[in-house]
Order: sequence, then C-alpha cells, then structure tokens
Amino acid sequence: MKDLNFELIKEIFSIINLDICSYEDLTDLTLNNKYLRNKEFNDKIVEMIPKLKKKYKSHKLTCLHKNALDKQKFPTINMIRQILKCNELKLQPYTICKGYDKITKEKILERYFIIKEID
Repeated sequence: MKDLNFELIKEIFSIINLDICSYEDLTDLTLNNKYLRNKEFNDKIVEMIPKLKKKYKSHKLTCLHKNALDKQKFPTINMIRQILKCNELKLQPYTICKGYDKITKEKILERYFIIKEID
C-alpha cells in the first residue's frame, strides 16, 4: 500500500462492528448499502473527519470538504470509498435481485458493496 493508514481504516470498520485485523481481511469484504446509510453510523463517521484531515489532504478528498455533508447525497459511503481508494482498495457496488413485488410488479433490489484491490 502506498499510503498506509491502516489504523484509521480499522477504526472506520470498527464503527460498523467489523473486526479487521489485516489488510487481507478487507479484500472481498461485502457491505450492505442500507447498513452504511444508517444514521448512527453516519454520525460516528462524521466525527472522524478531523482525525482524517490530519492524514489526508482535503483538496484530494471531497469527503473532507466543509460542505461535503450538504453537497453529497451519501457522504459516508463517499468517505469510505475515497479512503479505501487512497489505500489501493476499491469499493465496488453490485445489486442482487430478490424477486418481484406482487402488487407493483417491480424488481426488489438489494444494493451491496464489495472491497477489491486496485490492480
């Protein structure tokens, strides 16, 4: 890893109750989109911004800007994505179809993210 800030990454994932011991534990880890958008989780991640600003440059990461919470639709997901990218990991989205709604005939989709290494 170029910019090894593994302790900060461990702290971010400990907030969502995932015990990460090594860099290899992160690869192929699956995260639920609904869980990442949880209000309690969002508040705890936002509290980490000052600590993250000490390690990462705010001109490089939009999640650390002062107006990020107002401008971005999903600021905590963006923060995780950007921090992982700085550490040569990618937060790759994918969806799973859970069938169809009997009334509206629309697909029921669940959105997930999987963490992959950047080649």
